Amino acid sequence: MMLIGVERGPLLPTVMARAALDAGRSDRLLCAVISLSLLVGLRKAEVTGLLLRDWHPGDDPHVVIHGKWQVRKIHVAETAAEAVNDHLAGVQAEPDDPLFLGGREAVRSYRIARIFQEKMREVDLRVTLSDLRRAAMEVAVTNGVPLAHVGEYFGLSNPSGIGRLTPLPEGFDKEISSLLEEKFIP
Repeated sequence: MMLIGVERGPLLPTVMARAALDAGRSDRLLCAVISLSLLVGLRKAEVTGLLLRDWHPGDDPHVVIHGKWQVRKIHVAETAAEAVNDHLAGVQAEPDDPLFLGGREAVRSYRIARIFQEKMREVDLRVTLSDLRRAAMEVAVTNGVPLAHVGEYFGLSNPSGIGRLTPLPEGFDKEISSLLEEKFIP
């Protein structure tokens, strides 16, 4: 299946996406990063660009993504929220500090990618963080999520070619996050 206007590459089988998520469970940072990539569909730069003030735990866990052309508020699946909260347990930081700290400094995109790739090599998986995002998008599209919803949730500029003609219904992001959790968490 090819997604028009979406980041292209070979699609990742669900079993491999699950294996990548399982492989990262032993490392709090990695588990949170993988969860945000697979269960929320964030880009690597979006994950590493998150500030503590962008994370909103609680009854309605969500992240606020500040993109070049838009700001998105995206509901986070419970499993991903738990992973982020586990990562943040005991962390003393200010709201403008990066969500992902390594010691007292921000964990940069290249470092996240290196840590992730080392873990994937260790468990003999050929998976990238971008593969996880594409797998999430594929699940949304193949399960009938309207393209306007896919575009807004994943931050795509114009996935349907005609733009968004109607307002998005309240809770569309919760439906997508529930779908992703259902497909990727056994």
